[in-house]
Amino acid sequence: MIEINALRIKLGDFHLGPIDLKVKDGEYFVILGPSGSGKTMLMETISGLYKTISGSIKFNTKDVTDMPPEQRGTGVVYQDCMLFPHMSVRANLAYSLKLRKVRHKDIDAKIDKISRFLKIEKILKRYPGNLSGGETQRVAFARALLSDPKVLLLDEPLTALDRQAKELMRQELKRIHSKTKKTIIHITHDFKEMEILAQRAAIMHNGKFIQIDTPENIMTKPANSFVADFIGVDNIIHGIADNGYFIPDDTDFKIPVSCIQREKNKGYLVIPCHEIEVVFPGGDTKNMFPATIRDFKSRPPLLDLFLKGGLNIKVTLPYSDLFFKKIQASRKIFIGIKGEKCHFMSQ
Repeated sequence: MIEINALRIKLGDFHLGPIDLKVKDGEYFVILGPSGSGKTMLMETISGLYKTISGSIKFNTKDVTDMPPEQRGTGVVYQDCMLFPHMSVRANLAYSLKLRKVRHKDIDAKIDKISRFLKIEKILKRYPGNLSGGETQRVAFARALLSDPKVLLLDEPLTALDRQAKELMRQELKRIHSKTKKTIIHITHDFKEMEILAQRAAIMHNGKFIQIDTPENIMTKPANSFVADFIGVDNIIHGIADNGYFIPDDTDFKIPVSCIQREKNKGYLVIPCHEIEVVFPGGDTKNMFPATIRDFKSRPPLLDLFLKGGLNIKVTLPYSDLFFKKIQASRKIFIGIKGEKCHFMSQ
């Protein structure tokens, strides 16, 4: 287990912390946040590159706060893999082993084993300038894993890859984690990486964690408006919560929301865009709110509606030709919001 308690660091005018975090053995933990939020500084502090002002870092109850990087048992992969351009892939891998004074007769065996695992046997004789982005990243992962680290630290390792290479490497990271059972801390700004890879994740802002939770809860139950805005929630409505209802600003709507029990509390309601019903005039509009379609976007098998008037929100529905024709013919609809699926955030 990685256990971080009350960790603080200062670099120039930037303050990191206090940080409290527990990452379980074998867990895949993802940290997201805007540029400059302190993600890389935290990762490099875990690896031993920064001195702390206060607080502690423990690996399985062993205090490593003041240990040098080479004694901590971490493997690091950066966005820039920093391979030696004048050395072959095999020579790059061998170099890291020689630094650790691995016996010469064991070096080839270790390289052959990790090369088979990461499927890079065919590129061992090639040079970094002749590798694709995905191949370069595989070599970087091989180099990090050669030391059999307790913890694997990844700093936006897939950012420079194209879409197809990213998809392949995400699946490769899942395989690496599944086979090695390593504890992984992965820094990224890509929510897809969090959704696909993370068992738990944290949102970081201004040197502090804002929310630590499962990817599903972060996406559906953001801790506050910053998290909701950062992860790109479509419908964040400001208003007043009052005894089981939410009243959006400047409307007479009263949306029944089961999670609201407090009185007269200002805040935000997150309305999942796929948890909204649509009825056309003439249908059963009881407990429905009138709305006007400002725009729509067809993307089968889904259809997005963008509403105005009262509630300016987005609705996502299953696509059908009949429904699409009705949308084109009528701009007036009624909507029903599934209040039990909504999430309230206080100011």
